[in-house]
Amino acid sequence: MDPSFYVIDPEGDLLLYVEECLGQLHVSVFRTTETYTPLSTPRTLLANEGLSDDIANTVMFSSDAPEMQFDPSSLLGLQQDDGVRVFKLRVLISSKHLTLVSKFFRTKLEAMLDLGESDILPSCANEVDALLVLLDVLHCQTRKVPRFLAPDMLFMVAVLADHYRCIEAVEAFSEVWIENLKKEVPTGYTADLTKWIFIAWIFRDQNLFELTTGIAVRESIGPLSDLPTPMIPGSLLRTIEKSRQDSIGYIIQIIYRRLETLVHHGCCDDCDRLIAGTLVRQLQMHQLYPRPTAPFHGYNVDLLVRFINTIPEPRCNVLIHPVNGCLSNCVLLPELDHVFFDTLENNMTGMTATEFPLRVE
Repeated sequence: MDPSFYVIDPEGDLLLYVEECLGQLHVSVFRTTETYTPLSTPRTLLANEGLSDDIANTVMFSSDAPEMQFDPSSLLGLQQDDGVRVFKLRVLISSKHLTLVSKFFRTKLEAMLDLGESDILPSCANEVDALLVLLDVLHCQTRKVPRFLAPDMLFMVAVLADHYRCIEAVEAFSEVWIENLKKEVPTGYTADLTKWIFIAWIFRDQNLFELTTGIAVRESIGPLSDLPTPMIPGSLLRTIEKSRQDSIGYIIQIIYRRLETLVHHGCCDDCDRLIAGTLVRQLQMHQLYPRPTAPFHGYNVDLLVRFINTIPEPRCNVLIHPVNGCLSNCVLLPELDHVFFDTLENNMTGMTATEFPLRVE
């Protein structure tokens, strides 16, 4: 029994070869007319089992099955200009299943293109397990598909579903995977936030998409970095950054409009001086004076909101009004009312996934 030889469909007509080179998986597909006898039938993978157990459950060749003599160097060549390829595994798959659910394979098979040409998978999807999970889904091997995936594995499956243009076939399982990872979803800005945005975008999970893009708008301090290879639509990254800048710009505008008011027509001279001094001092303490300008690198919305909510009010009512008889009720930032916060909330709201179309080419 060859431990690197797996049968997903015993009646399959394609052999998929996986090699690794410089951290990336290279996939090639060849037609085959051989027949294979399954050793056993797979069982259902429990939610708390690892993927390595899942691979062990994949149907393998029986010892009396005709065995192909596979020499990777004769088909693909181990030595490449950019490194050495290492053989990982081969899988028996079905063209019928793949052409039905994957535009990538349908285009190649219908056009009778050279399937042996190596397909290099995105560098961020470098685990064979993710490819096997996807192939099980595409071949309707539902008992073999795990109901729980670690966040990184879910991300890689999403990358491969996008790469092979078979997202719709995976959506039903994605709902289960995302539901089972609710506790893993970040509640603040983390290095993995872009992965979660990508997962939500690919699988059209609006709740997750709104949550993660909202976090990006509120807590990022500059343009959101894309994944190692361009995966997230540029239009989405630009929209997030625009919302961040608009929100910060709105807060800065309110603050400095108040300063202008104090210079020209505030309460009274004594109060205006005290309020202006208090405001400028607080702005200096928080690196907000002189006035920041777009694109506001290094600033995030949440910190600014926290600043305007905690800045101390001037003591005009105690120190000045009893002396000069001013009857006004002095407030540091009078425009911080429900209209301001409603407008700000609208600027910071997460995006709608369907506004950013999936790749269809």
